[in-house]
Amino acid sequence: MAELTIYRGAAPLITVSIGEDSVRESYFMGDDRIRVLFEHYKPIAFLPYDHIMHRGRKYSIKGNDIPSRTEKGKRLFAYECNFKAPEYRFNDLPLTHLGTSRFSYFCTPHTGLQLIMDRMGVIDPGWDFQAETVEEGKLMYFDNVTCRQAITQLAEAFGMEYLFSESTLFMAKKVGSELTGFTFSQGMGNGLYELSEIAMPDVPFATRFYGFGGDKNLPLDYRNGTQNLVMTGEYVDSNVDLYGLVVNNVFFDDIVPSREGSVSQVVSPLSFKDSTIDFDLNQQEIEGAKVVFTSGELAGHEFEISSYEHSTRTVTFDHKEESTGYRLPNDTFNMLVGDKYKFIGIIMPQSYVTAAENRVAEKTIEHAQRHSHPSVGFNLALDELHIRRNGLIGQIKVGTSLHVVSPKLNVDRKLRITEMSYPIANPSKITARISDTVNYTLAEKLLRGQAGNSSQLGNVERTQEEQARLLAKRTKAQFITLTGDQIFTYGNDINRTVDRESVTLNAMEHNMKPKPEDRMWEYHNGAAWIQVINSYNTQSLVVRHDSPMWAGNDSLSIRYRVGELFDQMTLVKLYSGSGELTVLVTSDYGDIFFNGNIDTWLRANVYFGGENITATIPVTGFQWTRRSADPTADDIWNFHEGKDRKEVHIDETDVFKKAVFECEVTINN
Repeated sequence: MAELTIYRGAAPLITVSIGEDSVRESYFMGDDRIRVLFEHYKPIAFLPYDHIMHRGRKYSIKGNDIPSRTEKGKRLFAYECNFKAPEYRFNDLPLTHLGTSRFSYFCTPHTGLQLIMDRMGVIDPGWDFQAETVEEGKLMYFDNVTCRQAITQLAEAFGMEYLFSESTLFMAKKVGSELTGFTFSQGMGNGLYELSEIAMPDVPFATRFYGFGGDKNLPLDYRNGTQNLVMTGEYVDSNVDLYGLVVNNVFFDDIVPSREGSVSQVVSPLSFKDSTIDFDLNQQEIEGAKVVFTSGELAGHEFEISSYEHSTRTVTFDHKEESTGYRLPNDTFNMLVGDKYKFIGIIMPQSYVTAAENRVAEKTIEHAQRHSHPSVGFNLALDELHIRRNGLIGQIKVGTSLHVVSPKLNVDRKLRITEMSYPIANPSKITARISDTVNYTLAEKLLRGQAGNSSQLGNVERTQEEQARLLAKRTKAQFITLTGDQIFTYGNDINRTVDRESVTLNAMEHNMKPKPEDRMWEYHNGAAWIQVINSYNTQSLVVRHDSPMWAGNDSLSIRYRVGELFDQMTLVKLYSGSGELTVLVTSDYGDIFFNGNIDTWLRANVYFGGENITATIPVTGFQWTRRSADPTADDIWNFHEGKDRKEVHIDETDVFKKAVFECEVTINN
């Protein structure tokens, strides 16, 4: 038995005996903890931040993870303690900026990490970071996340990895060391005790790839109504001869036709010139044209364009006013010569469309090279004698690349450690998981919840209202769209506290001017549609969480009707901590269409209890199914259009007389 000292502050609290069941477990871009099991003759009252030292690092008890105690007799108590690595402190502080924890921030990995480290200085100073240089930033939205969650969100947004080493955080396209001079294989003195192959079904694999870009800045008649940018060339094939035909659609939403210009002259706080603009914006504009600054004091902010004078290449835009009354530009934050910008919400000239299609093709080729072989991983146990003899204790960590050879398993390449564990009393007894692909751990993903980017430059999302207006302009069809929140979330406290008292639904009428008496709100009571009381001739409806319309149910269907035209929406009550999984499908432009005027996006959202975990599930977990009068066509649609997508676009070509669309979500724990 080995001995381990537990400290409170700088003073020893107790020294206990431990065996090989006290283990350090670490995960790449995830948790790093030491689970300690021991028995003692008296009860010990542990406190948060009691700690142990392991290989020069302090591992502490987390505040809400106090060790468990089991009384095994009058003079014997069994303990199980979880000690967390120093970087776990990043979970103990929300990321805030200018006094709020819900904010947008335009940043690169370097400036984003600087914000996080400045914030961490409040409770745990001394952290440093190194970030790979990225020229173009992104507009990030942080929604009440911890500093640790923000790190994961930042890395995922820029396609990077991160690794804590000592008191420094490293972030780059690839992090971790490479163990050189050693090859691990089975046999006496070769370092490998056991190797077992494991499948990695969550890693994308295909042999034919169709590439798509974003849906912004495209002509209204782009490719006969195609909503997303399409790659140059029809598809990319890779290893079809080896594995047969496996098809995958790949989306690069940040690639859209765009042009990054720079301010050559500031005419006024709301006007600038760019002498290099090579097209007339007045001939390219559609509704909602904006200028988005990508550098300078206004970086990350977008402004509605009010006018453009092509003879002088002068762009004039409106103030941006936030809900607090704060306005940009102002005396403190203004544009300067050399600031870079992009246009969004316009129809880009064909040359820019072609250039963007070429970029999608290049990205699709890169993706095909990485994902045209089935990914595999291995569980391995290393020879502890080999580890000790060669002084490798401490050199093998998560993120480290090892050269592994197994002729029988057809392995002879460098693979990275994604998980590893060893008894702290015997750190040479290493078991690990290695693969050629690394992912954010499931625990870290679930920890992030709904955190994500609300927008990215060149891919700024339009509101449903804006999208509906554009659809109405293009189709000239009469239709109705409903918008508004659909979810009530109840806490797991005794009183079942609800997150909001009510939601407001808004109806938009397109290409119609109905009579007041034709407007009607209705709810479904399980058997028929009933008119909502006091809802005559109004396009807004307030629905309370305790309205009698619910009739004790957890779902409520509401519709707004004008004659035979209507759109409907289902409101849902979700309960935090319930452990139930719910899939909610929403439609941008309603559920009912007439006269072949069908054009909408169906989007799947997954809730665990009251938490939206959609962002944590890979696209490979989503399968849409169409059921219509043509089963053969349905099978083709399900394979090519419904596979590996969190959202699908539906138009008249997808519906034969009548069709029902469903989404099945598979979660691998």
